[in-house]
Amino acid sequence: MHFSYISRLGNTYFKKLLNNTMLKNDDGHMFGEDYTESISSVLGKNHRDSLLSPLGNMIVHILDMYDPNHVYNAIQD
Repeated sequence: MHFSYISRLGNTYFKKLLNNTMLKNDDGHMFGEDYTESISSVLGKNHRDSLLSPLGNMIVHILDMYDPNHVYNAIQD
């Protein structure tokens, strides 16, 4: 199974958990709004707009350590 498929499923099925833990507030791009979008894409949009919680920023940092600019490259418009 392709990882992006798993990420899109996670974005859809765990939207409440992701929105509550990764975002500062409800002003950002919400997880789970688009079932074709990956978790990394939503993280990238919110990181770009400085709307991530400390945990969200930490996840972005970890992803970017292994794949530089991962979340920015994953942004789907």
